[in-house]
Amino acid sequence: MSARSHSVSRRTCHRPTTRALLPWLVGLWAAAALPAHAESVESVLARVQGAYGSPPRFAALRATGRTHSVTRGDGPMQRQWAAPDRFQIRLDYPGGTELRSLAGDRAWQGERPMGEAFVMAMRLQAARALLPWNLLAPDAPVSYFGSRPASDGTRLDILILNLAPPLRLLVDVEGESGRIVRASGLGIGNLEFATEYGDFRQIDGHLVATREAHFAMGHAIGYSTIESVNFFARAPNNNGAR
Repeated sequence: MSARSHSVSRRTCHRPTTRALLPWLVGLWAAAALPAHAESVESVLARVQGAYGSPPRFAALRATGRTHSVTRGDGPMQRQWAAPDRFQIRLDYPGGTELRSLAGDRAWQGERPMGEAFVMAMRLQAARALLPWNLLAPDAPVSYFGSRPASDGTRLDILILNLAPPLRLLVDVEGESGRIVRASGLGIGNLEFATEYGDFRQIDGHLVATREAHFAMGHAIGYSTIESVNFFARAPNNNGAR
């Protein structure tokens, strides 16, 4: 991925069906209405880039920290992504290590090959791990969906990042700061997986949400703390994700 100045002249709008977005729309329609407000994908992405900076040049990314699961406890966490489509997450829980890997259209849990639903879940997880840089990539399939109020009454702008069909990532961006505060993955039946971002800090010159709260179907399932993020100019021959 190459760094670029903010340009969206080649960007296309992809409008998913209302039915496909229904689980998320229920919450949106239930929220209190904001005054009429119209934004463009260009202006929202400009604020995102203003918050996080221009995309670094990288072909691989590694994030490390700790994870807490409501059912499995605490332990070290490592996420790795490598171009074009490899991803791995390692979670070292007290009762044992969980290793999930993705390579193209194949996925594994440990050494066991997994099915389509697992592949799609891993693609959503990889897309969240690449925020905000996948939004700012040239010709990223991003569209502006609308706005909704945050709990404090401020405005959140919603972007849609289209992934491999039928997957989509709905991204909530703070109207003033340009920070990404929530990302919801849709497209696996009626399931919704979401991450809420907070405790923003500078790590090696990049803005990073060092706390991630994880939800499945609206229920809290755990959280992660990010301690380091590293970018690599070349993708390794094997980043552990096959």
